[in-house]
Amino acid sequence: MRILFISDNKSEEDQYRNFLSNLAERDSIFFVYSFPRAISFIKQRMIENQERLDLVIVKGTDYIDREVSFDRFISSNTSVTYSAWDFNLYKIPVVKILRPDSEAHVHRFNNYINKYGGLDKELLVEYGDTIIDSVKTWRRSVLDDMDVLGISMNSGVADYSRILSGEKNYSGHTFILSDNFRSFPRKLNYQWLTTNIKQIEVSIDEYVKMLKIHSAKNKNAEELKIHSFFNSNPSFLKRDRYSETHYEAKLPLDRSRYYEPDYTLKTNSNYTTDLSLIEVKLPNERFLKKSEFHQTFYSKVIQHLTQVNDYKDYFEDRLNSGKLEDKYGFLPRNIDYNLLMGREKDLEENREILEKRLRQFGQSYLNLLSYDKLMEYQVAFLDRLKLLEVR
Repeated sequence: MRILFISDNKSEEDQYRNFLSNLAERDSIFFVYSFPRAISFIKQRMIENQERLDLVIVKGTDYIDREVSFDRFISSNTSVTYSAWDFNLYKIPVVKILRPDSEAHVHRFNNYINKYGGLDKELLVEYGDTIIDSVKTWRRSVLDDMDVLGISMNSGVADYSRILSGEKNYSGHTFILSDNFRSFPRKLNYQWLTTNIKQIEVSIDEYVKMLKIHSAKNKNAEELKIHSFFNSNPSFLKRDRYSETHYEAKLPLDRSRYYEPDYTLKTNSNYTTDLSLIEVKLPNERFLKKSEFHQTFYSKVIQHLTQVNDYKDYFEDRLNSGKLEDKYGFLPRNIDYNLLMGREKDLEENREILEKRLRQFGQSYLNLLSYDKLMEYQVAFLDRLKLLEVR
């Protein structure tokens, strides 16, 4: 889920990111601090590039005239679309957190909270309920629009006979779905419409079983079995943070050699990161040798670190820009590097020395991701799906 948050106070950004974590991952929330910037964001990202956006949150400011201009920009653009030309911009869900003396134009939007203040418990409850209701109401309207077009189960195929029959419920008029969509019906490829919650639950159970099995083994061949799990359950890495997954993408070095990172994933938004690299190792691998003094990495871990360093050098070499554009369809500029291995207990017990050694190795950029933490991400993803599920 992607959120545009228009705020009047930058110091509250982390608080709101944490508060909204039950709806979206941290880097799927865009913060802007003026209405002109919000309009520029929508024009460039949503209208020109037809990117996705699920929700706009506005925390009131002292610039009422600019807020009114923003409102008019959204509500008056009745023919403008966003998100692959699927949806009408003027119907995008907007939640406003208002000052008590706010103007009456608020009625144009889905929901508003007529309070203003810090993130105390009372406001958190009201914010959360209002935001969730706004998103679910919008999603129900999308389903209603598909029903109006005679589209069953997001099939992408409209039943025009029902529309032509003159039945009341099949007039062909839609509110959320655009003229473009009505002219060219298609399957909507959005997670809230396509993700099977039961399948996610089953995959989590399978993941737990896999960890128990692999924790007792230490063979290189076991990595391929882990790859097989991720390939069969793509949401485990992808969740709602990424739009594309590349498995063992071949990155040419010369005519006969190439690098082959395990997974590279394109983010839904490039607010902080536009590509994530995940190198997969074994869950039973430990990070540090047991030693009283000069504790250091196991030799295998040093090999892993060297491998990721080589990938980083490749991505940062301008001579490889054309190869990267050919592979990913764009030139990644903000990349995060992840080494998936080991268990959270080992990672937490040794975090201080691990961070020190990574700093000494010049690899502070690297995120050490445990198998337990990855499962936490997946459980949080499942919770988000259930919270916003429309039945």
